[in-house]
Amino acid sequence: MINLWDMPKPSMRAFSMLNMLSDTEVAVKLSGAPAIPSLTTLASLVPGANCTIVLSNHLAVGLPDPPAVIIGKISATGLGFTPRTAKLARIDGNHTNPHKAWVTMGSPNYPTPAQQQALIVASEMAWVSMALDEPLTVPAHGTVAIVLSA
Repeated sequence: MINLWDMPKPSMRAFSMLNMLSDTEVAVKLSGAPAIPSLTTLASLVPGANCTIVLSNHLAVGLPDPPAVIIGKISATGLGFTPRTAKLARIDGNHTNPHKAWVTMGSPNYPTPAQQQALIVASEMAWVSMALDEPLTVPAHGTVAIVLSA
């Protein structure tokens, strides 16, 4: 999950997202999203603090790429608080993707120290604020973590 240059791969970042989940499950409703077998939703609650939702859009190896999923609104029930803020991080072809940066560099077999640092930066999860009613797209082979807070 970490390469030769101590750069976290997207799989490690995905495990970091899963590590944010607690042992208290919570029900989540995805409005506007079609029921497709590639979309997996996990949600948990840290009572009185936040609700973490992880969405993943993957199919098994050898199957065609799943379609992108557009979710109109995400809502969770039984939180014990009213969500006022939300932030999200993505892992997909354009986010938390050191491979894309490596290809842009010309796919060097032995990246220079500066290139290694750029790849580490490209592998980091960037957390951004989102509106609670903002539509969300989960692309093929994409994973999204959302944190709802009071």
